[in-house]
Amino acid sequence: MSALIAFFAAASVADACPFSFREAGFIAPSRAPYIIFFFHDNETPGRECLVKLDEIAAGALYDSNVRAKAVNLSDDENAGAAEWLKKAGADALPSAVLAAPNGEAIPIEIPGGKMSAESVKGCLESAVASPMRAEVRDNLIKPWCVCVLRQCGDKALDDAAADAVKEAVKGIVGAMSEMGKVIEKGPHMIIVPPDGGKENLFLRAIGLGDGKPAAPALAVLFGRGKRFGPALKGDDITRQNVEGFFQMLGRNCACTTNPIWFAGPTAPLRWGEALEGEVRKELGYDPASPLVQMELSGVASIELAREAEGRVEDLGLDDFPLLGYREVPVDFNPDGQEGQDGEAKPDAEEKVAVIPDDGPVRPVKQAEPPVADIQPAAILKADNPQPGTAPVRPQLPAADANLSKRAGRNLFVAAGILVIIVATLSLMVFRRRGPQ
Repeated sequence: MSALIAFFAAASVADACPFSFREAGFIAPSRAPYIIFFFHDNETPGRECLVKLDEIAAGALYDSNVRAKAVNLSDDENAGAAEWLKKAGADALPSAVLAAPNGEAIPIEIPGGKMSAESVKGCLESAVASPMRAEVRDNLIKPWCVCVLRQCGDKALDDAAADAVKEAVKGIVGAMSEMGKVIEKGPHMIIVPPDGGKENLFLRAIGLGDGKPAAPALAVLFGRGKRFGPALKGDDITRQNVEGFFQMLGRNCACTTNPIWFAGPTAPLRWGEALEGEVRKELGYDPASPLVQMELSGVASIELAREAEGRVEDLGLDDFPLLGYREVPVDFNPDGQEGQDGEAKPDAEEKVAVIPDDGPVRPVKQAEPPVADIQPAAILKADNPQPGTAPVRPQLPAADANLSKRAGRNLFVAAGILVIIVATLSLMVFRRRGPQ
């Protein structure tokens, strides 16, 4: 994980990005879909409706980041997928489980407990829509962002957290971002009761936990429902920290800030064409334009952050770098992994990467492997879902090589431009003096 953080920073130095984090959230939506699995066997009543699952899902999941797949556990090749069922704590059939990009399994109640076209449609609808998500979605465009504050039930702690967020919201209105945008409408705030009501699926997806939390927790959402940076909890919810998040949203997404802030999870959400029109009006350009997409896709650090979505859940606020830069040794081959020639490298090679400097170097916690380390996207593409499917991970050394090539190419272009400028100025001076 430390190599990942440092690589983000090294990539940010190599590539320039003309967009702020807030803009990039609309331009580059999540690539990692949620998958809702419908588990059944040959004895499950009503299973025939799953034959039309693709047809039902085409309407219910349109323009969302959720996909659907039916899994028949009577087929031996699908037996391994039962790990998702186990991980979700479900032990009966039929069952519906929402698999998150970070490996979390969230059970979804099947209306009536029986499989039918209507109950399947109800599950799909609950996976992408809820009253709170509608409020979030409707306030992601004109307001600067959306703050979801989950209370813990301790009035003193809850009031202190709410006051900190409200003061930060007031403090950011009228300010100008690094990219030159005046923040006219402050962040929208949503306060969630300790039990979460019927929004536990949404709250779990954005990292605010399942069940009553021990302390207040805050998620800052932007773009198409992506969480910005880490979730703030307890004493970390201060006016200074929250206002810092708001300011960071307006910073350049690669040049002056570490793009790991872009690697937070995205809520399962249905977007819609009407909202796309509002986004175009707010930004002043079309975020879906091929030219805009191409410009952002050329920023390798942002691309890596998109691929790493959900892998930052074990990090706290102290692990997210802020401003400044420093060089530190980074190990890109910590376990003597095999190189391209197929032979194991004897010792980890140290490379120098630039990471933002916001104080002393802090140790970064290593993520514990999940119970079933399965990449939902890999299962969706596979004909037969297997629990042992290896997670799709960004290849850091390869990406580092690509960055070096791009940096070299940029240097060559800059040198060429400099030569042209010098030649032009020399010609102008020669013409002005005339032949001697």
